[in-house]
Amino acid sequence: MTSNSFKMLMILVCLLFTPVYLMASEKQISDDKIKLLFLFKFLSFCEWPADKFESEESEFKIGIVDDGTMLKTLKTQPSKKISGRNVIYEHINYDFTLENLSQYHIVFIRDSDSAKLPSIIEKTKGLSVLTVSESNKNKMPNSMINLIKKNRKIRFMVNNSRAIKEDIKIKSQLLRLAMPN
Repeated sequence: MTSNSFKMLMILVCLLFTPVYLMASEKQISDDKIKLLFLFKFLSFCEWPADKFESEESEFKIGIVDDGTMLKTLKTQPSKKISGRNVIYEHINYDFTLENLSQYHIVFIRDSDSAKLPSIIEKTKGLSVLTVSESNKNKMPNSMINLIKKNRKIRFMVNNSRAIKEDIKIKSQLLRLAMPN
């Protein structure tokens, strides 16, 4: 890649993530809304196997494991599309099963539910589900992406080897923006 190509790529990546960082600095935007924006942006920078979609019109599904508090934030969000596909956010009940989890492209596990993370990771093995957690510890959990709040900003770490094992390709632009593990 030439120097100019690299610069253009970095400018494009910065422009794509600028709304997330600008919104993070505005006090009226909640952390939950910022996390939802990150989840939405992750869809653009990950590739799933073709068989993860039933058809060309199939939507992206993001499942959220929590006590239901994010549902209030979800209800205020406009519907979105990525690559011509609708994005659907759903609350995942605590009695999740293999069948429940296999329908999702991303499963987000809140910090308050981190005790469920090992079980979710075990149940999603081989299903090409991108697991995203939130933990404010400086240690990467077993999820593929971890959201972390550092210096009042929400950042992320990536465990790319876990994603590769699940046949999910995380694009290099996203890997470059991630915090080191």
